[in-house]
Amino acid sequence: MFRKPLKQASVTARQMEAGGQMCIQQPATDYSALGLRLTDAVAVLEPLMPRVRRFNATATAGFDPGVRDAWGTYDQEAYCYGFGASCFLKLDVDGNFVKRIWFECRTQDVGNINALRKAMLAINALVPSAIADYWNDMVGAIQDSAFLDQYFQELTRPH
Repeated sequence: MFRKPLKQASVTARQMEAGGQMCIQQPATDYSALGLRLTDAVAVLEPLMPRVRRFNATATAGFDPGVRDAWGTYDQEAYCYGFGASCFLKLDVDGNFVKRIWFECRTQDVGNINALRKAMLAINALVPSAIADYWNDMVGAIQDSAFLDQYFQELTRPH
């Protein structure tokens, strides 16, 4: 699961040897290669977070409906689950399979944060998953409870 992925590249879980910086490149695999069916993901997410069908994310166009951002995402039938722009989990799909999952968590609402964590654990129960967060420079397996605790503490720490 990636936090705020770049349109043309994704963060991998390996560190560059020089300087310990996060390497940005295409991942070696994705959820579709691991067999994560869209119906299975939807079934575990819908009880935890409401679906948000319309998902627009822009990098340069802002919210002007007359401007189309080449780096933006405009999805009118999105598989996005969450509580607005500050806390969501979005599935990028390829046919009947989930290809990538990304999320945002910029909230102090404990209920929303807990729902996001439960959603990540639910996906992890279907397919072992990891978090790659280049904003917080953190990478780890969701099944690693010590990592997940530390990660959510960092997410909810006031900046």
